[in-house]
Amino acid sequence: MKPVRPLFLLALAVIAAPASAAPAGACASAHPVATQACATVLAHGGNAFDAAVATSVALNVAEPFGSSLGGGGFFLLHPAADGGDLFLYGRERAPMAASRDMYRGADGKVAAESSRNGMRAVAVPHQVALITHLTSRYASKPLAELLAPAIAAASEGITVDSRLADVIAFNLPRMDAAMRAVFAPRG
Repeated sequence: MKPVRPLFLLALAVIAAPASAAPAGACASAHPVATQACATVLAHGGNAFDAAVATSVALNVAEPFGSSLGGGGFFLLHPAADGGDLFLYGRERAPMAASRDMYRGADGKVAAESSRNGMRAVAVPHQVALITHLTSRYASKPLAELLAPAIAAASEGITVDSRLADVIAFNLPRMDAAMRAVFAPRG
C-alpha cells in the first residue's frame, strides 16, 4: 500500500476591486479605476470586447508596475458569433538585435542585473498591437472611446494604494528626474 501524502491546498489571495453591475453585464478587475472603466463602457452600449479593452487600458494607468502599455498581455475570448474560443497572444518579444550572450559581462560571466534593469532589459512591447487588433476585429466602439476612461483617470490622477506605493518606494532609487516627477511622492 502506498503511503498517503497530505494534500496541500494553496489559497491564492487576490486583491480585487469590488464588482460593479452594468446595464449589459458585470465588471470585476484588480483595481477600482479599471472596474469603473469597464462599467462605463458597458453603460454606453459597449460589448464584452469593448469592456475588456477599456479594463485593460485602465489597469495600465492604475497598476503601471503590472499592467503596462510597455509590456504584453493575453486575451481569452469567446465570440458568440462563431461559438469558438480564441486566445490572443501579445507578449513582449526580444529585440531583433538580441543575442545569446547579451547578458554576459566582459569577463564572460552572466550579468543577471542587466537582464532586469537598463536598456538591455527592455523587450519590444506588444500590448498596444494586441489591444488594437482586439478592437478592430471584435469591438463595437471606436478605440478612442474605449481609451477615454483611462485617459480621464490618467489626467485626473488616481489614488495611490498600498501596492503601488510599495512598488514606487522600491524603485525610487533607480528613477531618474523625469520618472520622479511623475511617480515620487510630492513629485
